[in-house]
Formats: sequence, structure tokens, C-alpha cells
Amino acid sequence: MSEGQGIGWRDGAAIALLPLGLGWFIGTPYLWWNSVITAAAFFGEEPTPAEQEHAFHLMMGALACGFALPSVGLLLALAVRQRAAATGFVVALMLSLAGGAVTGVVSPDTARQVKNAIFPARPVEPLPPGYCGEHSGGDSDCPGG
Repeated sequence: MSEGQGIGWRDGAAIALLPLGLGWFIGTPYLWWNSVITAAAFFGEEPTPAEQEHAFHLMMGALACGFALPSVGLLLALAVRQRAAATGFVVALMLSLAGGAVTGVVSPDTARQVKNAIFPARPVEPLPPGYCGEHSGGDSDCPGG
């Protein structure tokens, strides 16, 4: 690189690969372990609802760290044509998937919990008193219809 020339986007992206890999390598097990410890029952005492919610948020962080960081790293590695880094991030994704499947973190129940956390169900408003909903087929019992 000659003097007066800034870092190009490819150089910046290549520099970002190391923190993404380290974030996955350190962050995922750290968040997962803290989630497990927070939700564990100690001396026969179950965790409080606040501790369970905190453990859930830690587990969501572990999932995000385990899958988002390697995914972004893989895309960046492919963009800057770093084959070794791309291979490393594919391995990281596979290890995250295998580890999540073995520990039960990647499961239909977890997917449901994540969906409910991201898109909470809205309460259904009750129908007003005296409401009569018409339906197709047959006679309608509604007044005027």
C-alpha cells in the first residue's frame, strides 16, 4: 500500500474476519455456559422467573453468536476471496449446529421460543356484546339477515 492511500473495503473486510472468528470461538461457549448455569437448580432451589428470563436471553445471545457471526464471517470471507477463512467459518457453522443439536439448543421447541420472543402473540380483543358473526351456508341467525 502506497502512502496516502486508505484501506480498501476488501482489506477492511479481511481485517474483520479475525474478530468475528474470535467472537464465535469465545462468545458462543461463554454465553451458552452462563445460560446453563443461570437456569440450573442449586441446592434444590429452582431458578426464579427473572433468572429463567435472563437465561433465555443469554441462550438467544449464544444462538446469535453461534450462527450469525460465522454466517457474516463466511460472507465476508467469500467476498474477499479468503478460502481458508471461508472454510473455517463453514466448520464453525457446522460445529455450532452439531453442538446445538447435541445439547438440545437447536430444536423445534427452541425455534418456537425464538419465534415467540421475536413475534409475541397479540391478545385477541373480545367481541362486543350482542355481536353476531354471519357465516356462509345455511340460515343466518343474525338480526336483519
